[in-house]
Amino acid sequence: MLAVLTAAGAALAGAAVVANPETPDPLFAEGDCIQAAIGVSGEVTDGPRLASCEDPSAVYEVAALVAGPAECGDQDSHLSVEGHTYCLMANLLPDECYLGSTDGTELAPASCDVDRTIRAAQRFDGDEADGEAATMCADGEVPLAYREHARTYCIVDGRT
Repeated sequence: MLAVLTAAGAALAGAAVVANPETPDPLFAEGDCIQAAIGVSGEVTDGPRLASCEDPSAVYEVAALVAGPAECGDQDSHLSVEGHTYCLMANLLPDECYLGSTDGTELAPASCDVDRTIRAAQRFDGDEADGEAATMCADGEVPLAYREHARTYCIVDGRT
């Protein structure tokens, strides 16, 4: 569902772990939430920006800082900026709706009245997320599991 998130002009590879005097310090740390760099209509915003994880526009959480995109998990998006690569997972808030980009790879906050929106009916973190994702969600809910990061969402149609 989520794939590649890039900042305007940013390279898609970087060395975040290896010290390089020409590479600036990372902009984000594990656990930070960021605002989407791609808007609902596909336009590039002036982000990415650090934001409160309670802000509905902060649709991604930094799951890890790694040497390159290949190190991110299957469900993770990634952001490469200023020589650093960040693995990202969704940061979906209850009672908020989100819309994917036309290619289905990016998320942005949206009105729940819009077709094709999704909503997280449930969120499990830490030990709660250790179970089999499919059994955690109720009938009609679709699991979105980040097993490497111990988080599972149960997704429903945003209009329900």
